[in-house]
Amino acid sequence: MFNGSFIPEWLMPRKEISPGGKLCYSRLARYAGKDGKCNPKIGTLAKALGVSDRQCSSYLSELKEYNLIKAERLGLGKANIYLFIQHKWMGIGVQDASDQDMKDTATLEVQDASDQDMKDTATPYNKDLRESVEESQFKESNGSIEPHVETEGSILANRLQEAICTWDETHKYNHNPPALTSWEKEIDKSMRLDGRTQEQLQWMIEYLFRTKRDKVNSFWAPNIQSGKKLRDKFDQIKNQIKSEQKIKAQKNGRTFEGAAHKIRETEAFLDGYYSESE
Repeated sequence: MFNGSFIPEWLMPRKEISPGGKLCYSRLARYAGKDGKCNPKIGTLAKALGVSDRQCSSYLSELKEYNLIKAERLGLGKANIYLFIQHKWMGIGVQDASDQDMKDTATLEVQDASDQDMKDTATPYNKDLRESVEESQFKESNGSIEPHVETEGSILANRLQEAICTWDETHKYNHNPPALTSWEKEIDKSMRLDGRTQEQLQWMIEYLFRTKRDKVNSFWAPNIQSGKKLRDKFDQIKNQIKSEQKIKAQKNGRTFEGAAHKIRETEAFLDGYYSESE
């Protein structure tokens, strides 16, 4: 009856973590071995949580942002190794949990920890975690907790990260994935305040990091490494694309109606006159 994943008592009242993020943490805990490590594939973890792969990635980014877990990437196409971090929230009572506590306590850094240091910190915590799981009376059931809503911003933030990592297999994000919360906020502002559509931003991401290179995306791809950069430089890149298309058509003598129509079509899309991508 009570076989499943359980949220530790110290994590349950934390308002900083979404309900879905808490469930993701509890599921990772169930996968963890004696050394406090686990390496489920995104698809496996997403299926266990009943959410999409993108939403699952968003939950993992949330846990990493608050220093609850650390992810070590083994390589493109391989499952990450997730390590649980000893967190000071564990020593705070339910009544004392607050946003300010989070700022004061989420300070543990493990970026420079050696393999032995990681074993020393992860193993004792895993024992505490198991005890918390056994003592917790929280029952996981489908529909009992409202899932964190997947937004257009989160979808695009995850896609931007994936595009960067695929474009450059040696990129640091392959080994140290960024927290995507800030990316999501900037992309949301790009749509809500700047008037750009999800289709336009999706097109721009695919264009910048596609296999087929040209003068514009060859220059901009290394410089667009976050949601904020994508938002800030969108218009500048758009204008360069339009300019280069015209120059290329003129150099190649492509003055026939088909080429001219293609240029007008791309310009109209990027300027927001119609909603179909190239």
